[in-house]
Amino acid sequence: GKIAAAIRFLRLGTEANDLENKLINYWIGIEYLFSTSEKGADKVSRLKEYFNKVHTVSYANKIFQYVHEGVKNLAQEDISKFNEGDLSYIIEQSTYDELCNNFQNYPLLTFRIYNLRKRFGSESDIKAEFKRHQNNLERNIMRIYSIRNEIVHTASLENNISDVSAHLR
Repeated sequence: GKIAAAIRFLRLGTEANDLENKLINYWIGIEYLFSTSEKGADKVSRLKEYFNKVHTVSYANKIFQYVHEGVKNLAQEDISKFNEGDLSYIIEQSTYDELCNNFQNYPLLTFRIYNLRKRFGSESDIKAEFKRHQNNLERNIMRIYSIRNEIVHTASLENNISDVSAHLR
């Protein structure tokens, strides 16, 4: 089905030698995932709508997991509310305070938690962060789609296609 086809094009993109074929195959794989049999449905609109939502949630989860691993590896014994199953301890004031008390031992980790608290500390912060991320994603999707169209319709080569291909992968 769709998932098998998408994975096949991901593999073709990964195995391709030239960057244009990488980008085109990655894009086709993504289109397969967001295509529908509905008449008149626009794949790019569906991609922007659904991929945006899925990616935004996974993006937030990835950030929290990354910081959690840092706490687990470096400062677990210094954080009284450390919780393997509930990562919300990361943005609690007490976690930040405890790290600030040991700032000389964990400067980067303290900064990362400070940053996460600013971005995810309240419901309005979360909404603003999700909106910011979704806007960035939508801009990138449209930029990649534009490059894809240039390659397919005019056979032109894009200068920064390496970065763009990496974003799709």
